[in-house]
Amino acid sequence: MRPRSKQASPGRIRGFVAAATGIAVAAGLVVVPPASAADPPPPTDRQRVVTLMQTGTPLVARAAEDALVGTDQDLQTFLATGLTRMQEVDDRVTVQRMLGSGGPATRDAANAALNGDIGVVRAFLATGWQQPWKNDLRIQVTRLLSAATGPAVRSAANTALNGDENAQLAFLNDGWRRAQDNDDRITVQGLLNNGGPEVRKAANWVLSGSAEDVREFLRIGYQVVVQRDQETMSVKQLADLAQSSQARSAVLTQQAKEASDQAVAAAAAAKVAAQTAARETEEAQKSATQAASAASRAADAATRAVAAAQRAIAAAAAASNAAREASHAAAQAAWAASMAGKAAANARQAAAAAATGPN
Repeated sequence: MRPRSKQASPGRIRGFVAAATGIAVAAGLVVVPPASAADPPPPTDRQRVVTLMQTGTPLVARAAEDALVGTDQDLQTFLATGLTRMQEVDDRVTVQRMLGSGGPATRDAANAALNGDIGVVRAFLATGWQQPWKNDLRIQVTRLLSAATGPAVRSAANTALNGDENAQLAFLNDGWRRAQDNDDRITVQGLLNNGGPEVRKAANWVLSGSAEDVREFLRIGYQVVVQRDQETMSVKQLADLAQSSQARSAVLTQQAKEASDQAVAAAAAAKVAAQTAARETEEAQKSATQAASAASRAADAATRAVAAAQRAIAAAAAASNAAREASHAAAQAAWAASMAGKAAANARQAAAAAATGPN
């Protein structure tokens, strides 16, 4: 009989494989990959809150800081519910701020969003604001077009309306003012061409000056020199000046009303936010950390209310200035009408004298 071969034991096999592998590595036949670094451990709850304090919005950062200086339970409560609540408050505050800067369409849409749940608010912030904002741009451009008295503003406004929102925004930002400056200079040039000696002298002076010099002349200065040249100024010229001044006053009045509406909407939203934060402060008395966070939100809301009130004051001042300009324009128009009556009476007397002839 043939002798049976001996089976290698597992230990001997492992030793053989290890030895063979060592030889292969030494010979460069096998490349052993380096040991991979262990995955970093997930951040602890406290580390997560520290990150939120460093990178979050001001409202979230303050709430995270309050949680960090509180108890472990405060920390857990913040992560479980507080963070979500702060993010919701943040989103609502963003919409409230849009009330203070948007036009009528944006304000209506923002108010509707604030009356809904957080899903409605976030849908508005994602895309819902876009169409109302575009509508507001067209509304503002159309208002300026309607009030325009010169060719430059009318041309620029029509070009903007035929373009996209970027064209309209550019027109509202500074395009309208540049066009109005051109129209104002055209108006002064017309006065120079057809006015009396005092008007020509003053018009020449302002045309060599700045755009503000031209605007000041049309607002107030021309009324002084026109009075000196009233015998030589035509009624049509005076009526044209009154119409131009009234149109500018209408633009200023509309802008003041818009600013006032924005301030009122912002103040109302800030008041609601302050009331909500005050209620949360009262409900959070059982936790000093939660109470401090709620009080901080109440302070933020109060600050927004003050800012809204300041905008309302500025809007009221703008409306007052516009009203004064409208009053000047009305007085000038009345004077022009009076001059027209005198001119008509003189014309009738001259016609009667010509008809009867010399005695």
